[in-house]
Amino acid sequence: MCNQVRPVREELLTDELIGEETDLKGLELARQFYETVGEPMLKRTFPNYTDRIAAGLVGEGSECFGFDDEISRDHDFGARFCIWLPADIYHMVGNRMRQAYEELPNTFRGFPVLKEAAAGGARRSGVFSIESFYRQILGGSLLLEKETDWFHLKESTLAAATNGMVFTDPAGLFSTFRNKLLGYYPENVRLKKMSVCLAYMAQTGQVNYARSMRRKDLFTAEICVSEFVRAALSVLYLLNRRYMPYYKWALTGLRNAHVLSQTVLLLEELRQTRPQSAAWESRDLMDTSLNFHDRNVELIEEICGQIAQELIRQKISDSPEKFLNVQFLQVHSRITSEEIREIPVRMPEYMI
Repeated sequence: MCNQVRPVREELLTDELIGEETDLKGLELARQFYETVGEPMLKRTFPNYTDRIAAGLVGEGSECFGFDDEISRDHDFGARFCIWLPADIYHMVGNRMRQAYEELPNTFRGFPVLKEAAAGGARRSGVFSIESFYRQILGGSLLLEKETDWFHLKESTLAAATNGMVFTDPAGLFSTFRNKLLGYYPENVRLKKMSVCLAYMAQTGQVNYARSMRRKDLFTAEICVSEFVRAALSVLYLLNRRYMPYYKWALTGLRNAHVLSQTVLLLEELRQTRPQSAAWESRDLMDTSLNFHDRNVELIEEICGQIAQELIRQKISDSPEKFLNVQFLQVHSRITSEEIREIPVRMPEYMI
């Protein structure tokens, strides 16, 4: 029975539907579809509104991040774009424009044209009011009047709201809010999030990994490494001033990082290196010194040292100390808002 279960609708992956160019990225496909089919339709059918219509591809989906590959095409992949309208224009012609989008050709360059909601999810293409589009992605307040308002937004949704490409926005209304998000977190918010993750890296990687290995608890040691890597990824995004996307794209999104790209390689090695039991066999149970015979310990300390140096370079720490509890205190002390400084330290959002 199990052998009959297929995770992919293979019957749909015919030569007709996999596309003429198997290496064509989703963003480029969207741009070509809009310029070849969508833009002429809008100019022909809605000529009085083209100066207030924004269009592009932004939001959920690997293609919006530019991360799509052959595997991505097993579901919810095809030619599509978004149309974003101010509230007054959406109220007047939104339904008519949605109907016009639904009447576009069903295929483009051999790819299916996506018109309905993605499987089990919200609608990702077609016509939206600007406000409803951002609310659908962010799921929270769009005001962001206070620094604390940023804590109500998940980082992965901020990444989805600022990815992709805007093909046209003559009035600049869609891009106004987008540019505010692209300006990144207020500095106090960035420092607070970073300090929490630094403390968590110290707890999981620099303390509890060794304690687990001294107990010969390999199961917990593996978890410690995994959680250390997750927190480190979050710190690297914060140091690069970029929003961390959904977890399965977190590493991919750092492959072109401008800051600490060498640390990303160390994290990959760390995640692939199993806890080395032999390095702890002759170790005294109460010996708490760093055990550099275990490659994981070496990697963890090297990663922490590189992060400490970057904190100094960005002038949010004065200490070269590799133990990240010290860096937690250094970074936390730079927060100038008493309200944000007193927010209870919580696990990073990827744990929720």
